[in-house]
Amino acid sequence: MQPITPNTDFPDLSALSGSLPTPMASPVSQTEPDSSAAADITLEIDDQGVKTISGPAVESPAVPAPTASSIPVEAIPMTNIGEIAQPVPVPVEPLVPPISQTAAEPTVLPAFNQAPANTIAPQLESAVLPPLEAQPTANANPAAAEAKVGMKDFVGILPADTNIETFMLLALERKASDIHFAAGYPVMIRVDGALIDVSESVTGEHAKILALSVLNADQKKLYEDNLEIDLSYTSVQAKVRFRINLFTDKGNCAGALRLIATKIKTIKDLDLPDILFQILEEPYGLVLVVGPTGSGKSTTLAAMLNHININKKEHIVTVEDPVEYIYPVGQSIVNQRELSADTKSWKNALKSALREDPNVVLVGEMRDLETTESTITIAETGHLTFATLHTNSASQAIDRIIDIFPDGAKAQIRAQLANVLVAVISQRLIPIAQGGRKAVLEVMLGTVAVRNAIREGKTYQIDNIMQTSGDLGMLTLEKSLAEMVKTGLITKSQAFEYTAKPDELENMLSHHTA
Repeated sequence: MQPITPNTDFPDLSALSGSLPTPMASPVSQTEPDSSAAADITLEIDDQGVKTISGPAVESPAVPAPTASSIPVEAIPMTNIGEIAQPVPVPVEPLVPPISQTAAEPTVLPAFNQAPANTIAPQLESAVLPPLEAQPTANANPAAAEAKVGMKDFVGILPADTNIETFMLLALERKASDIHFAAGYPVMIRVDGALIDVSESVTGEHAKILALSVLNADQKKLYEDNLEIDLSYTSVQAKVRFRINLFTDKGNCAGALRLIATKIKTIKDLDLPDILFQILEEPYGLVLVVGPTGSGKSTTLAAMLNHININKKEHIVTVEDPVEYIYPVGQSIVNQRELSADTKSWKNALKSALREDPNVVLVGEMRDLETTESTITIAETGHLTFATLHTNSASQAIDRIIDIFPDGAKAQIRAQLANVLVAVISQRLIPIAQGGRKAVLEVMLGTVAVRNAIREGKTYQIDNIMQTSGDLGMLTLEKSLAEMVKTGLITKSQAFEYTAKPDELENMLSHHTA
């Protein structure tokens, strides 16, 4: 162990933690001490890390070993042995090598599901959302996501706590038809029939915030009581309406939002067949628009009703759950009633409609025996009545209506339906080569042959009647698909994906080629 030479040039480090305590020195002598004694003072550190200061003028008490935060000392500066004011620790080489200044410490991010629940993004201040490509997300992998989605126009990934208005604005900009959210999944939008991830996976708390943000106090109570609710909502930022269904999924909130266009397109805009204009000239009867969910039934109905609204002086009454398209002021009076908001039940609303002097009545959906029976009654009493139904073809729609009724009433309902049926329009939406989707239609008219088949319970004959009645304006699905292939809107392989009668379609396409 080597003696440490005192040095009076060290800086004052007495403020650092772990410095030596001031020794209890004897009274200071007024005479100048022998300066050679200073050189005999030494600092010793034994095997247990205990430091001892020794010398002729002072014996320092034992000093505890330094803690991890203290700085080891090497010397004690002093001017005179008799005037040791305070030993000052001086840094030496640390026992543990310092961390390199160029090495970056790893950053540990919290798990996503540990994010605070109240981090929902504030409402947008502007109605213009910048392109998603200009909003990078640190933990998103756009390349991987694009490969997963398989779409050329990748839209990017938003944080899970993005508010509902942002997703609505995004859906509008990307020309999406729907928005879906559920706990454990990313928020998705449907573009041209395909679902695309647009956010990180949402938690149950995030899903609850998204759901409750579109509800008023009364709607929240209904949702809580029924665990599901249908409503319409107008976006503040996107300035468009959405038809929303909120439901409960494994105890968590979930939702499906359908974007409703602000402007109602015309029959010509939608490139629908001219036979629809003829159907609208009927003074009374039942017109059904059928198809699977998301097939554009509401859009077609809105185009037909608005044609009446703009061109005729009629009283139009709608009963919807919820109200979707808002009709502009035209020649007609249009009263739109929404379930829960404007009426307590379908039964009351449809019964009341007969007392409201309507010319045209729209029943949002024939969903059960009660609404189906009321709809047919309205058509029987001299009103042009429109309704929707979830079936895949025109002939299936007739069977579906009859099957709703008990066996004892089937014969009567066949006779009633045969008397009031004007037309059944069945449709689907198909992605086309130019981008977007187009409705492919099947149209069955209530001709004498069709009505007899319904009345006699021979609905299996309806498809053959439609095939042979093209000159009357009837359309089969296969004929519409073949026409779309001929005009280059879809490919032949696409057409076969949507037909249940491939032989008939093949015959039409080969005849055209020949």
